[in-house]
Amino acid sequence: MRVVITIDPREREPDWVRGSAELWLANRARSSWRVRESEDFDGRQVLTFDFADPLDAVDFNMRAETAERRGRLV
Repeated sequence: MRVVITIDPREREPDWVRGSAELWLANRARSSWRVRESEDFDGRQVLTFDFADPLDAVDFNMRAETAERRGRLV
C-alpha cells in the first residue's frame, strides 16, 4: 500500500513533515517500507511511501498529523 504526502514550499516548516515521518517510520513500522521523492508541476515536494504491510500504511497515514498535512492512501 502507498501513502503520498505533498509538501508546499511556502509552508512554514516543511522539514517538520519529513522529520515527523522519519521518526514514525523508525519507531513504529512493523515491516519494510521505502520512500521516493519527486516534485510536481507546481514545485511542491511529493513524498511517496510504499509499505509492505497495509496496516503500516494506514497507521502511518493516521499518525499525529493535522488533516491538512495528512497523506493520501493510494
